[in-house]
Amino acid sequence: MPNGSKLQRKFLRTNTIGDVISFVKRNYSGVTEVKFMTSFPKKTFEDASMTLDAAKFGKREALNVDAK
Repeated sequence: MPNGSKLQRKFLRTNTIGDVISFVKRNYSGVTEVKFMTSFPKKTFEDASMTLDAAKFGKREALNVDAK
């Protein structure tokens, strides 16, 4: 998270980026905009309807969060 804290939860491959965004918003107060990025190779995920399977996330994917 932007403040250095971590949020952790398991999601199904059928869950969407929107489900993950909702999870962050529920657990990190004051957030209105959320973007996810991988560190290498650098990719940004903003399409809320994309499934985690379509995004090709691994079993233990770590994402950087840009939350405003």
